[in-house]
Amino acid sequence: MDEREMRAHLTNARVGRLATVTPSGHPHVVPLCFTVNGDEIFSVVDRAKVRLWVLGFSQGVSTVARWAAYGKVDPDRVVLYAGVLPPELDAEGAARLTRRSPLTIALGTSDDFASPELIAAQEARLRQLGVPHTTIRFDGGHEVIPEVLMRLTEAATR
Repeated sequence: MDEREMRAHLTNARVGRLATVTPSGHPHVVPLCFTVNGDEIFSVVDRAKVRLWVLGFSQGVSTVARWAAYGKVDPDRVVLYAGVLPPELDAEGAARLTRRSPLTIALGTSDDFASPELIAAQEARLRQLGVPHTTIRFDGGHEVIPEVLMRLTEAATR
C-alpha cells in the first residue's frame, strides 16, 4: 500500500479499533471514531500525555509497520504479532519503528505461517536494516493470546 492508497483508506474509514488489555488479562476492543484533517488523525489528543503503542496482527503487521514508518506520529512501541515486515520497507523507514523503543515481535511456536525459514529470513532482514528488536516466542499458533498481551505490558513497565 503506497501513501496515496493509505490516505484514501484512512479518509474513507471513520471507525478504528482501540485495543487494550484489562487488568485480568482479557483483550478489550473499543470502536474509535476519527477524522482525517490533512496529516492529522488524533489532533485532539495531547501526545505528550499518552503512551502510544501500535500492534499489528497477521496481515495487520504490514499496515502498522507502514503507518509507523511513514506516518507523522512516533509510537512509543511497535509490536509485530504473527506477521512479517512489508517488503518495501527500507532502512530509513525501519529506523522509524524503533525511535522510542526496540521493535517487539511476537510469534507462536506452532504458527503454521511462521516457518523456521520465514523467521530466519525476517531475522536476517532486521539485522541487515539495523533494527534493534526483541522476539517473544509463545506456546500457540496464529492467534492473539491474552497472556502474551500481558507479557508485553509487563515487560514495558519494568
